[in-house]
Amino acid sequence: MRPCKYFRIGYFRFVIVLGLLALFLTLNGCAQDTNADQDPQGECSCDISRVEFDALVERIVALEKLLGICSSNDQCSSGYYCDKANEDCAGDGFCQEVPTGCPDVWDPICGCDGDTYGNACEAAAAGVNVDYKGECMPSVCSSNDHCNTGEYCHKSGCDGTGFCNEIPPGCIDLWAPVCGCDGNTYGNACEAAAAGVTVEHEGACP
Repeated sequence: MRPCKYFRIGYFRFVIVLGLLALFLTLNGCAQDTNADQDPQGECSCDISRVEFDALVERIVALEKLLGICSSNDQCSSGYYCDKANEDCAGDGFCQEVPTGCPDVWDPICGCDGDTYGNACEAAAAGVNVDYKGECMPSVCSSNDHCNTGEYCHKSGCDGTGFCNEIPPGCIDLWAPVCGCDGNTYGNACEAAAAGVTVEHEGACP
């Protein structure tokens, strides 16, 4: 049965660690008086070495892999992706099979990669989790440094804030000069955008 997407994986990991630790201590003789130090009250106490602790961690990682717990698609087998709870892009999830077909329904979501998908199934088919419902909103910026690769900070004027827009891959050969906020003249507004520059005003720079 598919685990619930809102399952508390952190709590699940805690249970795994606690169970393995109890098993580890029992198998190493903590419950046996012959292999444990006795304190004045007659209670059993044990110490775990660094090597034993590392071995326990390896067991936990192996068990998580067996259960399909992941934090990225790289940890899943071919044809699977790391399915996470909505609005939890940086969290953990479970390796699930990538859908091979999706309904033709427009129910847009914003994926954790910043792209808009027609519905959650289409995002999953691309190996992408849901960041939030609805189309992706452009990121607010004050400079190109605030935008992702392939984007620039488009403003209405040179000062203040704007939104991250995609840099156009090509422009028409049209002479409609504009003055960019960098003080250079561009053949048209598209060419300025292709250079990652916001238009200050129409016409060539003085």
